[in-house]
Amino acid sequence: MLAADRPALSVEQVAGGDRAPVLVVDFVQFTSTQPLPDELARHGRGHPVLRIDPVTDLAREPAYRPLDALADGYAEACRRQGLAGGRIAVVGHCSAAPLALALADRLAGAAEVSPVLVRPTWPDAAMVAADFRSFRDELGAAAGPVPAAADPDLALRQMTVVLHDDLRAMARKHGLDPGSAVIADMLARYRAWLGFLLAGSAASRRAWPSGRVVDRPAGDPPPDGALAAGVLARAWPDGDHA
Repeated sequence: MLAADRPALSVEQVAGGDRAPVLVVDFVQFTSTQPLPDELARHGRGHPVLRIDPVTDLAREPAYRPLDALADGYAEACRRQGLAGGRIAVVGHCSAAPLALALADRLAGAAEVSPVLVRPTWPDAAMVAADFRSFRDELGAAAGPVPAAADPDLALRQMTVVLHDDLRAMARKHGLDPGSAVIADMLARYRAWLGFLLAGSAASRRAWPSGRVVDRPAGDPPPDGALAAGVLARAWPDGDHA
């Protein structure tokens, strides 16, 4: 599929404001607690908050996108959104760390970019295999080998075939239509998530920005707004959020 034929990658505005924008790379439907963009929108102190959800975007297309292609596409989407100059914080949540850093690099040529990583993880082959097995377990499939092709595009296609068969078997077992839109949507989400992990795993690992990592705030659950405060403090340590 040619790049021009692919669905556009999107940047969603979550909250407005007149200070430096905060761009969050996160996964809307894979977050068990309050999504980070929503917390930043509530406690952003006048910063506009924008969100990128690569899994939702990737679910709209069957093709594999390498990390560099994703970063290039989102950089163009940011330019269309007017995020091409001034100060900006680019925040990567959990497994979005590699994409957030790659995107920050691309925006840095025309803007003063502060990368921040929140509870960062770096996808690898073990994470891909664990999530693939987890999806199969959820569908009641028998344990089997994990496709491990050296080419991530081929690996994703192989895993998609297995999960497609698992979904159809699960549907028939429960008296559902194997060809329904619900089954198709589930397969698209599985494929998108595994494709995103494969892209991060295949990319060259970068050093994390010194002093720009936010771990889980104290407390269980953490105090309301604590995570947002940590992000802003690390994005602009001098306290100048203008």
